[in-house]
Amino acid sequence: MNNQKVSTGLTTVSRSELVGNISLPSTNTAATLNNGGGLLPADRWYKGIWLTFSGRMTNPAANGPTGVLADAPFSLIQNIQVSGYHRLRGSNEVFINMRGVDLYNLNRIYSMSVPAMEPASTGYPSFTPSLSVAANATNDIRFSIYIPFTPLNIPVDNQFGYMLDAPNYDRLTLTVQFADAKSVFTGQTTQPTFTAYGATTGSPSINVTGEFVLGGNTLLGFVPARTWRYFQEVTTGDIITMASSSRLYNLPRGNYIRGVMVKTGVKASTVTGGNDAYTSYSDTILNTIQLFRGTNRVIRSYVDFKTIKEQNQFDNGMYPQTGHGMIDFVRNWSLGESLDTTGLVAGATGDVDVYIQSNIVGAASTAALFAVEELRGKPYRISK
Repeated sequence: MNNQKVSTGLTTVSRSELVGNISLPSTNTAATLNNGGGLLPADRWYKGIWLTFSGRMTNPAANGPTGVLADAPFSLIQNIQVSGYHRLRGSNEVFINMRGVDLYNLNRIYSMSVPAMEPASTGYPSFTPSLSVAANATNDIRFSIYIPFTPLNIPVDNQFGYMLDAPNYDRLTLTVQFADAKSVFTGQTTQPTFTAYGATTGSPSINVTGEFVLGGNTLLGFVPARTWRYFQEVTTGDIITMASSSRLYNLPRGNYIRGVMVKTGVKASTVTGGNDAYTSYSDTILNTIQLFRGTNRVIRSYVDFKTIKEQNQFDNGMYPQTGHGMIDFVRNWSLGESLDTTGLVAGATGDVDVYIQSNIVGAASTAALFAVEELRGKPYRISK
C-alpha cells in the first residue's frame, strides 16, 4: 500500500503542523497569532485548525467564586473568527464566526468523541471538568477545540470540494476573543487571576496547529466551495415566556444548509458586557419542533428536543449533552441531502419562508442559539 494516494488524488488531507501561538495577556480582548503578522500561513490548503488553550486561574483568598457556569471552561473563548479576502470571488469573507463552547459541541455531535480536558474530575484524561471554587485554589485549565473547514461526517472525496484554499486569500486571519473569569465562575466579587499553565506568572496562551492538505497538481486551478459556520441567538420575545407554535428562527436562504445545531438553556446575567455564557442547559424548553418550507409545508417535525438527540445518537454514535441537538439534513453522509434554499429568495410567487417553529416553555433568561452550517458556492476548476 506504499505511496497510494487517497481517491481524490491528494497525498494527504490532514498533515498536522504547528502554526504558532496566541498570547492572551489581557482579558476581554481580541488576539491573533504572535508570528507572521498575525496572519495564518497562506502557502498551503487546510482541512482544519486545532486550538489548544492552556492557562491557570487562581481564586482569591476571600470573596471568590461560589459556582461554575454550564459553558465553562470553553466559555473562556468568547468567539472564534476566520476571515480573509478571497481574490477570485472578490469578497471579504468571515466564514467561521462561532463561540468556543458551541464549536466544541458541534464537533462533539459529529466526531463521536469528547476532547479530554483539565482540570480533570477523575484523573486525566477526563471528559468532565472539575473547577474548584475554594479560596486560593488553582485551576490549571487545558482544552482543545477543532475548527473544521469542511463539512463533517462525509467521505473524504466530498470534503475535497470544501477544503480551505488559503493561497487564494489575502490577509487570512484567525481571531480569538478571550473572555474573563465571569464567563467561568459565578458569585465572586473579587476576580480570580490568570497566569500561564502550571505557573504563578505569565499569561494563558493558545497553541494553533494546522491540518494541511497536500496534493500538488491536483490543487492547481481548483477552486473549492466554502463552508460557513455562524450563529444567531434568540433571547427576547416568546423564548422567555410560555408560547405555542412560535416562529422561533428564520433560516438563511440563497445557499445550501447542511445542518443547524440548536442550543437551549438559561443565560448568565453576571458576565462582563459583550460576553455570553449559559448558567445551565435544558432539554425541555422546546417541544413540537417543526421546520417549515413555505406556508403550511412541514419538512421536519420532532415531538420534543430529545427526539432530535436520539437521531444524532443513531446517526453519529454520540448522544449530545443536555440542551444541544443537531437538525442534520445530511443524515446519510451525502451532501446531496442538504437543504436547498438557492431558489427560495425570489421567484414568480415571491420569497419562500424557511423557519423553525416550536412550542416554548420559557422563563426569565432562557435562550435558544442556532448554529448554522451553510454551504456556499460550488467547487470548480479554472479553465486554461
